[in-house]
Amino acid sequence: MKCRLIIQGPYYNENNISTKKSIESAINSNLFSSICLSTYENPELKNLEKMNIEILINDDPGCKSYDPYRDRYNNNNRQRVTLTSAVLEDRFDFTMKIRSDCYIKDSSKLEDVIHRFMLSSKDFLFCDTTSVDYKISYQRILYHLSDWVIGFKKSQDKLIKSLPIEDEEKNTKWVQNLSGSLKDEFRLKRGSTRYGTEQWIMLNIFQRDNFPLKHSYDYTEFSKDLYEKDLLRVMCVPLYKMGIRSMKYSKIHYPHYDRYENYLNIPEKIVYKLVGILFKITLNIYAKLRGYN
Repeated sequence: MKCRLIIQGPYYNENNISTKKSIESAINSNLFSSICLSTYENPELKNLEKMNIEILINDDPGCKSYDPYRDRYNNNNRQRVTLTSAVLEDRFDFTMKIRSDCYIKDSSKLEDVIHRFMLSSKDFLFCDTTSVDYKISYQRILYHLSDWVIGFKKSQDKLIKSLPIEDEEKNTKWVQNLSGSLKDEFRLKRGSTRYGTEQWIMLNIFQRDNFPLKHSYDYTEFSKDLYEKDLLRVMCVPLYKMGIRSMKYSKIHYPHYDRYENYLNIPEKIVYKLVGILFKITLNIYAKLRGYN
């Protein structure tokens, strides 16, 4: 089986975040016949010349979507460009992308996940982290799966390759021009664009020609039913179960009780939920002690 790994995003060379570590962990895993770093121009890329990988330097589309809550610009189209440009159609049985601030900690776990995925009837492989559980009333966000890991079979190459560019300015202005209760909802939930990055990717993967959502927080029974049908095409695996870690967010792989996954067996699900609940309680106590609430 031929597998391709796309390491996607900016080139990091910081004390605690190293894209070179991402690349080395991929090479040492011996899981991939092709490894591609899909990034943007950076003078430090010359340090990778001796590594036996493909380096794809993309034209930077820039960021035109300002997030006032975090005082920064969203990178929706940057993510899209570095993913789609590195997809090679009909060349590999399995393609997976990870962010350039992640690394493979346990290759045997990842190998098992890939093996099970390829034997399954699923088309896509995602991780649970940052995937909102739409069944929880206070979240209820549909078409929101993680961008930490995106895997897919050869049959989906063309679809992923052709993911469209988002009109970032238009979707930002849409939020800025809201009024009434919807404006209050976006302010309360800190929504800065009409669709979040993950939603934009998911909606174009599953419902390219007929978006079932008018905006990020749109929730109807029809859309929920459609989302559940689309999720049947996905294997959603906890990040720790994949053997992958984030250098930028060291605790992001921890179990969360409000995440969606469909990979664990029943005993593992029970442990996953219990650990997730304890983690949530701990975070709430910490927030109160620090005066965040």
